[in-house]
Amino acid sequence: SLDNIICVAATDQNDALASFSNYGATTVDLAAPGVSILSTYRDNAYTSMSGTSMAAPHVSGVATLAWSLAPDATYQQVRDALFVGVDLVPGLSGRNVTGGRLNALNTLSVFAGDVGDTLSTSRATRLAAPAPGDHLIVPSTSIGDGPFGDRDADLYKISGIAGSTLTAVTSQPA
Repeated sequence: SLDNIICVAATDQNDALASFSNYGATTVDLAAPGVSILSTYRDNAYTSMSGTSMAAPHVSGVATLAWSLAPDATYQQVRDALFVGVDLVPGLSGRNVTGGRLNALNTLSVFAGDVGDTLSTSRATRLAAPAPGDHLIVPSTSIGDGPFGDRDADLYKISGIAGSTLTAVTSQPA
């Protein structure tokens, strides 16, 4: 597959892979809603339709929104933001490359800087296959910076594997 093509699977309202959807652990990149989607229809009407043809426009729309936040982003940066922004769905593990379903807010958050921060973009990092002893360091220069640093909130989302242990060490007083 080419790196400038995003292959999309369809999910239903319960995040289950639709019965008609394509899937593939190495060939389908992510999933998006594709069952009972209200869409425009001929003769100035709306109708509910299902298909990967309903799922793919969700991904295209979020990519377009990402480019509106970061007009100079490359297609690789937008693609990677779409991939790192997915909500991991157990039923999609091994059924698509990311193991997840599109999440617009998470994708856009990759390009939207924190209010008050001097950094131009937020950061997203995922350890694809964490191993014991792996660590992630958040530079202190990214915490409480900018003119509103004393009122700034820096948020971090950490998802773990059941039974795993997370140790957080902070050097900042707050």
